[in-house]
Amino acid sequence: AILILLMLGLAFAARDQDLMKSPLPGCPETAFKQYSGYLNIDQEKDFHYVLVESQNNPSTDPVVFWFNGGPGCSSMIGFIQEHGPCAFLEDSDHAPSENPYSWNKFANMVYLESPAGVGFNHFSGKFHYDDENVSYENLKAVQQFFGAFPEFRSNDLYLTGESYGGIYIPYLALRIDEFNQNATNDEQINLKGFGIGNGVTNWKYDTAPAFIKMGFTHGLISLDLYNRINDADCDFAEMGAPPLSNECHRLSHEFNEAVAHIYPYDIYRPTEDYYQVTPQKSVSDLLRLESDADTSVPYASFSRLVRNNVKKSSNDFSAVNKFMNDDATKTALNVPTDYFWSECSNIDYSMLEKATQWIYPLLKGKYRMMHYSGDTDGVVPTIGTEQWMDDLGWTITEPRSAWMSEPRLLGGYTQKREGSLDFITIHGCGHMAPQWKR
Repeated sequence: AILILLMLGLAFAARDQDLMKSPLPGCPETAFKQYSGYLNIDQEKDFHYVLVESQNNPSTDPVVFWFNGGPGCSSMIGFIQEHGPCAFLEDSDHAPSENPYSWNKFANMVYLESPAGVGFNHFSGKFHYDDENVSYENLKAVQQFFGAFPEFRSNDLYLTGESYGGIYIPYLALRIDEFNQNATNDEQINLKGFGIGNGVTNWKYDTAPAFIKMGFTHGLISLDLYNRINDADCDFAEMGAPPLSNECHRLSHEFNEAVAHIYPYDIYRPTEDYYQVTPQKSVSDLLRLESDADTSVPYASFSRLVRNNVKKSSNDFSAVNKFMNDDATKTALNVPTDYFWSECSNIDYSMLEKATQWIYPLLKGKYRMMHYSGDTDGVVPTIGTEQWMDDLGWTITEPRSAWMSEPRLLGGYTQKREGSLDFITIHGCGHMAPQWKR
């Protein structure tokens, strides 16, 4: 009995020490609790997390984990720019404010920074990651979370994220499914499903190949260029494609030139330098890709045509970076003040050619599965998601139909397939749908 009490004491001590004593600077006091701390992975790694309890009923509302992509990007992007309770609500904002569309209105939100080397994570040494091995550490983090917060173990669990989260999340769902098959009832993780926004799933269709199709259908390139790309039968897949021929290299360059002034994360939004109030950058700065830096990389570095774009292709994170690296912010988050935060970091990561479409048949019928897609994203375009879903060959149970965000105002389209796989488009916004269409 004493041992059990000691174990319970340790679990609750970890939770209590992570309780945020004050809100983030400039943010209002809240009736709901917020926690920020670390989940131990092994002797060399501790993953930073933030838990925002539900504003509705924490004891019964679902637990929702959130992962940003990259690979190498911090899930604090979701917390501070997309659907946290206090966020940068407009691209031009220089401070966060109360978010009326926070996802914690009806869910206990957990923002997990993964893998090691990302965001505020604590780690020592250097690590090589790939899609497989990071999934096991993410499973360990989920187990550690429920060890620290056992009161949430019986709540429904959903995994959510965007971009390269299309790799992270199905892998983690598979690891949880495998774990539950051999776990006792008390150990099992109550996974109910997952939702992914503009997520990479199959390199044959996603990213660059889809951007070319989208570029043509949205008037970014000419019919002549589109026809020449098709006639050359170029394979622009980021992973698994044979080396490009000289002709395909020339066509790739021509495509890049055609979309050079387009913001690929949302083709109808201004580029990030539109919002900057600092003096105009030099020509060399404008031509410099963020991936040339030692400390950060573009937000979706996996897309060849985006990565090779002559314009810097990440969001304008300058105000967010300044805020997240302020000592008062770190203190509120229970993070050492000497830690440096970057939206995305260079990590040693190998993307695997097989991606994650192969996982869906293994999970079919066991969990709810959903992809939402901002339909003006050029990085992981809607058409690519539709193509790999069609490639599954699953029967459509509810045909594509419009949903309205307001009376007579199109919100997007929905479609349902067998196996509890739903597809939802968000009309008129890009890669960061929870940020731009809250």
